Amino acid sequence: MNLGARGCSILGTCYTSHGLELIGALHNDLVTLYGDTDQARSVKVVGIIADIFDPGCAQSIANILASGFSSRVDIFVNNAADSSIGQIGELTVGEIQRSLIGNIQTPVLIVEELVKRKMFQLDSRIIYISSVRSRQPWSMQLMYAAGKSAGESMCRTWAEAFGGKEEKVRYFGMLCIMPL
Repeated sequence: MNLGARGCSILGTCYTSHGLELIGALHNDLVTLYGDTDQARSVKVVGIIADIFDPGCAQSIANILASGFSSRVDIFVNNAADSSIGQIGELTVGEIQRSLIGNIQTPVLIVEELVKRKMFQLDSRIIYISSVRSRQPWSMQLMYAAGKSAGESMCRTWAEAFGGKEEKVRYFGMLCIMPL
């Protein structure tokens, strides 16, 4: 809502049709906020179903950005996560793989695809939504905690790789903001 209210166009991704309804509601809220003004007409809010467990997720997102957003990404917010509960000593290979795909592989593939297509701008940002679980683990969410910790590390690595000079990380609030 804050970014939309500032005139940012938004591509929202979700897993279900209910998520699409929520993204549509965001668009409606922005239209209501601005009424019939130029600001309301300039903001674009698009929702797509993008399954983080689908190998084509990154390409689907990049394709929509290319066709509807001029192949431009100013802010990439990653909140993708599989927070499935898994008891230590009872985790299956499938549960471990699923968590690694959703929490690590897919975010990396998305950033890779956006970099390959040159969609990031010089002043773009990556915002990584982390979790208290990366610092206060719970034995029932070993893989989720590991995935969120890895995500924070990836975010710091991307900042360095993209030449970021000012690493700004708020660990207490579960948010990593890294300049590219």
